[in-house]
Amino acid sequence: MDQDFEFLDPAEIWKYRSLVMSKINIVDLVTEYKIPLEPKVSGQFSHRAKCPFHKSSNGKKEKIASFYISQETNSFYCFGPCDAHGTVIDFVSLMDGTPPMIALTKLAKKVGIINKNGQWDELQLDSYGTFVSEFDPNKTIEPYLFNISYMLRDYIRRFANSKDLDKKLLKMEKFASKIDKAVSKLGYGDWEKTEKLFIKVKERLQK
Repeated sequence: MDQDFEFLDPAEIWKYRSLVMSKINIVDLVTEYKIPLEPKVSGQFSHRAKCPFHKSSNGKKEKIASFYISQETNSFYCFGPCDAHGTVIDFVSLMDGTPPMIALTKLAKKVGIINKNGQWDELQLDSYGTFVSEFDPNKTIEPYLFNISYMLRDYIRRFANSKDLDKKLLKMEKFASKIDKAVSKLGYGDWEKTEKLFIKVKERLQK
């Protein structure tokens, strides 16, 4: 992990999410990870590749590309067993094996929103003052929900090639259902309740 990231507050990072994603081209990003892409015009998808997140049922690299990229929406989706999908932040998070907040910080540094000293660039703060001022880390629950989603998907992906996959998925489906009910009762300002839910999910998935 880059040492510059360790002192950054996740709530402080979150307000730059949309800005960072708007400055990253997913095709260029995937290419930087040495993943061979081939053009594939199919609906909203512009490229495809063999999925970097899972292997075939026999434990080998898949023969047919199941990993699709949409340059239009700047997102990816795997039609294989791992079902990986999401934004450029999700992609870096999964490739590096780091939480979404660390991936977001890495991309922010890449596009120059974080300066060479690891600090948020004050010029960017001034330029996007209106956007930043609307963010209140003491009210929003999005950072926690984002991380809960990541943990659930990562758990499923880890067992994608396991013989116990069906059993694991059944347990996860029931657990996810409980989480959905809990989330549906949360309001925008319930960040303390959301933090407790985040900790509960984390502890449950570590068992």
